[in-house]
Amino acid sequence: MGAEARRRQKRRDQRRLAVALEPAIAAARPRAWQRGGILATLCLGVLGALLLVAAGRHPPAQARAGSAPEPAPGPTQVSELEPNDRFELAQDIPLSAAVDGELDSGDADCFSFTITQAGPHVVSAWLEGSPGLRLEALSESGTASAHAETPARIADLGVLPGRVFLVVSGSGGSHRYRLHVSAQGWALGRAWEPDGTAELAQEMTLAEAEPGELARHLAWGTWSSPDDVDCWRIPLRVPAAGATMHLELQPPVAVSAALEVLDSGEPEAHVAPRRLQETIGQPGQPVVIPALGERSWEPGYTVCARIVSGPAGGRYRLEVRQTTPAGPFEFEPNDTPLKASALPRDVEMRAHAAPGDVDWFRLSSGSTAVIQVTASPPAEMSLELALLDRQGRTLAERRGHPGSPVVLEARGIEHVRVRPLVGASVERTYRLIATDARNPGP
Repeated sequence: MGAEARRRQKRRDQRRLAVALEPAIAAARPRAWQRGGILATLCLGVLGALLLVAAGRHPPAQARAGSAPEPAPGPTQVSELEPNDRFELAQDIPLSAAVDGELDSGDADCFSFTITQAGPHVVSAWLEGSPGLRLEALSESGTASAHAETPARIADLGVLPGRVFLVVSGSGGSHRYRLHVSAQGWALGRAWEPDGTAELAQEMTLAEAEPGELARHLAWGTWSSPDDVDCWRIPLRVPAAGATMHLELQPPVAVSAALEVLDSGEPEAHVAPRRLQETIGQPGQPVVIPALGERSWEPGYTVCARIVSGPAGGRYRLEVRQTTPAGPFEFEPNDTPLKASALPRDVEMRAHAAPGDVDWFRLSSGSTAVIQVTASPPAEMSLELALLDRQGRTLAERRGHPGSPVVLEARGIEHVRVRPLVGASVERTYRLIATDARNPGP
């Protein structure tokens, strides 16, 4: 099964895992999506019988918000003790443990730990051992369930206080393994699995905004496997002057990651959220969407982060900054004529020039005289500028030199297209202005 097929299957699994939100969520998070489903599967084989469990959609309202949780203490070294092949014989282990065990052919080992501290927690667990060993996490209170096969792991699984069971199993032959377990208190902004679809998206924590920012959001999590996806919900607060958001994902070392932004969809018309923009980064480098336009009619966007290549298991950090730029601004995504940003006359606009990007602008109505359009790049960047009429025909087109403005004139301009050629960067901008050719601007 390919990566995309596994991703689709995992999303279908996660939809089955979801349960109805707890009533307290509505009061604590008025903007949160109130959706969920039910899981009713678990086979224990030699372990005993089938157990029905449910997976939590969101942590409860009393969850604390703010900074990242305290790091867990070092693991306690534990040796497996037989018999432990049934739930009632499950071996108790500490909240942070490294358990050395051995499976015989057809065997399975049960472990459990108890969370006594109030509030939601997240559990991470993984196995060192033969590929294909299976690890299942089960909650006695029926609030969480997950599974993974080595080398994948269970990461950031949301649970509530109570007893948590871990089951190790394999197929054929004997296997030695080491089980790593960690349970920590959850904080708003940390991933709470399952969260791999727009309908399961979690909230980010609201950080202190810097001067000039409307809001700043933070989140962090761990990808449990190469096909894991974490989704986050960002509410939109769009003033009359408009707003954009800057998104930056810092992946672990050697991991190439992708950021995908979805709109709110149209729930009443049964239209699923649609992709607004997707950006893929280089291994170990931040993934940046520099200036995504915020639609005032949308209640929020969903941001999904995933691995493109590289190992799973490392922690990532996601930051979103919302601002209102000074003066006219480019409204991303604007990579097609249908999504073109408005280009006012006689007012200089700044636009981003990301690698591989193409920007479309629609000239505002006005005089039918010859219009001069000037695109001015920063030093060491070159641009391609094109002017097109209403039928999409090219009126004029030119490629510039690094650091030099590109100037074109034409009558009947409908669209302006700008493409960075050399020196493009998500952090760099170029200037664009359209003026009457008889009285050009600066």
